Amino acid sequence: MANEMAAPARSRPVNAPPSFHLLAKPSGSTCNIDCAYCFFLSKEALYPNDKHRMSAETLESYIRQLLEAHRTPEVTVAWQGGEPTLMKLEFFEKAVELVEKYRTPGQTVQQTFQTNGLLLDDAWCAFFKKHNFLVGLSVDGPRELHDAYRRDRKGQGTFDLVMRGWRFLKTHGVEFNILCTVNAANEKHGRRVYRFFRDELGAKWMQFIPIVERATADTLAIANQGWSDRPGAGGKRLLYTQTGDLVTERSVGGEQYGRFLIDIFEEWVRKGSYVPARRPSTGRSDPWGSRRYKGSAPRSRGTASSAYRACRRRTCASAAKRRDRAAASSRYCRASPWQNLNFLPAARGQGA
Repeated sequence: MANEMAAPARSRPVNAPPSFHLLAKPSGSTCNIDCAYCFFLSKEALYPNDKHRMSAETLESYIRQLLEAHRTPEVTVAWQGGEPTLMKLEFFEKAVELVEKYRTPGQTVQQTFQTNGLLLDDAWCAFFKKHNFLVGLSVDGPRELHDAYRRDRKGQGTFDLVMRGWRFLKTHGVEFNILCTVNAANEKHGRRVYRFFRDELGAKWMQFIPIVERATADTLAIANQGWSDRPGAGGKRLLYTQTGDLVTERSVGGEQYGRFLIDIFEEWVRKGSYVPARRPSTGRSDPWGSRRYKGSAPRSRGTASSAYRACRRRTCASAAKRRDRAAASSRYCRASPWQNLNFLPAARGQGA
């Protein structure tokens, strides 16, 4: 039960937003794998000899202040990394207890959790299911595409371990989505990546985030090696600073990223994927997707734009307007209320 005797909220600035979204990183930049493109790993250089762990005191203060600061009935508590499972299950059991302690009557809290999946097991997934967590699983496609850059600290691919974690999620009926980076290895395989997520993993919600790692002429050579410790650099990481007008060889180009999305969109349309999407936190139906296409989607010839026009002819004008507004807003939202494809045009450098 919510604690009705919780301490009153401190006074807020007059211009404070009624709600907001935060990503908490209780393990800091620490991760148990060594993705070549994850420049967030380089942030360890900012805190030498520090274990990057959120203390129990900080956890309680964070949960209390997060809930107090919201003036809306729905609050999201989002966990990311680094890799948050490194904090152990007991940490998040305590977080759930604190949510119950500090949430106000009528306040609904959704817990979300982004993970690389390597440490998931029966205990983790039973916990996620019991407390209705929405879990984001990081996968870059089928084995050879995933393992191109998502490797462990011994240089071995992580695909098999990620699939092991996915099976635990499925066994326990945990709601999950897929976070996929678009990079030089998978940029030409949009349809194949999408079909793998849809048909083999059974994913209903997907995010496609382009890898764009900036570098200068002086830093490009070492940046191309990744963001781990390098013996040739004196055992130090190159600290990523988001500067420079060059990009690493892992980065996806603008044209390639656009083609990747077009290929997925055309597959999405032609396979009749327009079904009522669900909001993970509320379960409300998508108001524009109430029509379920039977069989194949509207026939189109060659381009995403023609498929799009065909689709618009089969939906009412007001529904199309709502869809377009939702598609535009979803570019910056992790889980769009209106659609199950989510394209985020921002460089990815934050764990998972």
